[in-house]
Amino acid sequence: MEQGYDVIVVGAGFGGPVAAKKCAESGLKTLMVERAENVGEKVISGLTIPIYGFLFGPAFIRDGNPPI
Repeated sequence: MEQGYDVIVVGAGFGGPVAAKKCAESGLKTLMVERAENVGEKVISGLTIPIYGFLFGPAFIRDGNPPI
């Protein structure tokens, strides 16, 4: 069985799920692939607190969801 996709999103980290959702909502046939069992990742940023930086990311998605 051959399957074709308009968009393949690689990675379910910080932006992958959002990109996949936007593409799917636009009517594109979308596939998201992830090597890990769970989705979500953490990003270190110093934009809001330049001296210390902070840990931000949807890790709560990963930590709160069972493996896929």
